Amino acid sequence: MVPSRIVWLDALPLTANGKVDRAALAEMRGPASDPAGEHEVPRDAFEARLAQVWAEVLAVGRVGMQDHFLELGGHSLLALSLAARLSRELGFEVPLRWVLELGTVAALAERIRTLGREGAAEEPFETADRAQPLPASFGQQRLWWLQQTLPEPATYNVPAVFRLHGAVDADRLRAALHGLQTRHEALRTLLVSRAGDCSRRWWRRIGSGWTGGRWTCGTCPTTDRRRWSSRC
Repeated sequence: MVPSRIVWLDALPLTANGKVDRAALAEMRGPASDPAGEHEVPRDAFEARLAQVWAEVLAVGRVGMQDHFLELGGHSLLALSLAARLSRELGFEVPLRWVLELGTVAALAERIRTLGREGAAEEPFETADRAQPLPASFGQQRLWWLQQTLPEPATYNVPAVFRLHGAVDADRLRAALHGLQTRHEALRTLLVSRAGDCSRRWWRRIGSGWTGGRWTCGTCPTTDRRRWSSRC
């Protein structure tokens, strides 16, 4: 990683306890790297408005039209802040993608002039085709790899027992669990092996819902109920 700016110090600032004063270091912002020493000024009031917002979000003195967001010290969190600030200033949502892909005030100004409010609204998130297997996330790949290495591990199993007092409506309980599975895709996700790799598939429907076994010991003595429930 290359630092976006370098500040020369005769000595590190210290606190009263002799430790490095990180707060004081954060306030020492030297000039961003600009080998060519060029600074393209905004051409009109609209570009000047965008450049001012960039400078305020990045906490720099000025931003040229061709100064790149990342080279000025920008990162993903600042990109979110910049997109939100621009959205408030312009009155429509500026996609985060524009900030990261375009990178300069000049490119962003041109995109907004070309597409404007309608262009921003026409970039919704696309839903992937669930009929086809999709790549697993890094976390899912890790679980799949552990499964291949240590078959049937119980490391990530999280058992839980709930004691319900009073009458339980089994049909409503099944309906509630079915609704939970239907709403949350993660509860319907399968990790499958394809050509030595891991991919995801989904159950589109859960069928009639939760069909877990039903075990009752209503006729058992109280001592036996406690013994069997503790074993669960």
